[in-house]
Amino acid sequence: MQPEKDIPAQRIQKEVSKRQDELAQKLKESLKAPNVRFYDIPGTGVGIYRGQLYHLIREIKAPNDYESENQLMEPLLSKILGEQAVKIASHNNRDYYCASKADWDKTLGLTVRTTPVQA
Repeated sequence: MQPEKDIPAQRIQKEVSKRQDELAQKLKESLKAPNVRFYDIPGTGVGIYRGQLYHLIREIKAPNDYESENQLMEPLLSKILGEQAVKIASHNNRDYYCASKADWDKTLGLTVRTTPVQA
């Protein structure tokens, strides 16, 4: 009996998932940098501003990665923090990718310092 061959769509999906795993690991390291700001988002948890996340992803992704920074935000954070952990919150017309402080601390292996979001 021959092993089943992956159909092209399955092979592409595996490659995309593998690449996202690699990018998630790089992003996880980038999130530990001292210049990354985390904000207390009332009623939601701790979040990172979408614009900062965009730039962090842009720095780690290769020119040949076909998914845009915006397309990668949620999948990469879900791989890092867990699918159920990530929530998108809007505060003062700015979007933040949020999780509980405990999830950020545990995942990054450090205590994240937070800044109160401007009212």
